[in-house]
Amino acid sequence: MANSDKKKIDFLIVGQLKKSFENEIALLQKAGYKNVHFADSVVDARNILTSAHVNFVISEFDMPHMNGIEFLKLIRRHPSLLTTPFLMVSQDKKMEMIKYALDELADGYLLAPFSGEELLCAVIRIQLKWSSLSSLQVKLRNARYQFLKRNYDKSIKTVNEILEVDPNNVEALLILSDCLHRKRQFELARKHIKHILNISPHHCKALHLLSKICRMDADCGDAFIHLTTALRFNPFNEDLKIDLGKFYLDTGADEKANEIFNEVLNSNPTDLSLIKIGKSFLKKKRLDEATVFLDKTVKPLPDTTYIFEMYADMLEESGNHAASLNQLKKCVEISPGKANFCIKYAKALLDSGQSATAQGVMQEYLQIDPDHETIKAMLQSL
Repeated sequence: MANSDKKKIDFLIVGQLKKSFENEIALLQKAGYKNVHFADSVVDARNILTSAHVNFVISEFDMPHMNGIEFLKLIRRHPSLLTTPFLMVSQDKKMEMIKYALDELADGYLLAPFSGEELLCAVIRIQLKWSSLSSLQVKLRNARYQFLKRNYDKSIKTVNEILEVDPNNVEALLILSDCLHRKRQFELARKHIKHILNISPHHCKALHLLSKICRMDADCGDAFIHLTTALRFNPFNEDLKIDLGKFYLDTGADEKANEIFNEVLNSNPTDLSLIKIGKSFLKKKRLDEATVFLDKTVKPLPDTTYIFEMYADMLEESGNHAASLNQLKKCVEISPGKANFCIKYAKALLDSGQSATAQGVMQEYLQIDPDHETIKAMLQSL
């Protein structure tokens, strides 16, 4: 669907906000924003963002299965959503949490409870920010866009134009460092990260990136120091905590890894955290430990379906056919429009003698894509 054909939505409000926001939303609508949509979960919000043009996102921080920061990161990883205004709403007043949201490119952070007037002021302030970008800010946005498109040379060229005018621009230096990291120019990347840390010694993203580069250079000692330092400066960043657990796992410190992963497990983890830990065990061929985490997921995003396919394959290799079938079924439920998952699940059902169930799965898929030749041929052969 072309962008011009997409439904226009003024505001997408994500989380359990509908009832508590009635008065505030009424004020937004009085201000002329008539088209307000609600999504109870990030999965629903993702579907709306894919199928419609959303002018503004307001998201709760505390949500089931994926929190507001994870949702924000998901949005900012997509080039087409890079400039979508995003307001985080939370009761958490800790400065580290507010800084974390802003570092991940939230446009604002509104403390609850708040009035309709406060919400409207926050919205107007963000809209004014986006409508009055300086020429350097436009270049920075374009550099980030090229980075997300993996056009690293174009991104580097734009960043260098920024640094000619503002050599201490931390955001530009970070994009440049990450481009060089992706191009495996590690020494040059290190040089620019050290420049960032001279300007901002507590910059968690720079420390995290430096840790990754050190690990790729087999410099585990420095990698550990930079990663633990980043986590000390931002203890709310679950990605840093999980990466530390994976670091321990990679270096054979299983007891330390399990200590961190169990801490995550006991802290009401999101699906994304569970999947990241489960994946780290799958990569080590440690199926039993992966199962502990992956089987606790409730509503995973379609982007993560390949993990469950990997999990199903390993279960099949271990001889656990029933569990493998359950995971393939989960793949189809998470990504119902993906033919490869339907075909794989149907074949596995047929191999296990469940012909009627396989037929039902394929017929259900053909309601989505009636002309899929492979699935039609499979059905005709039954």
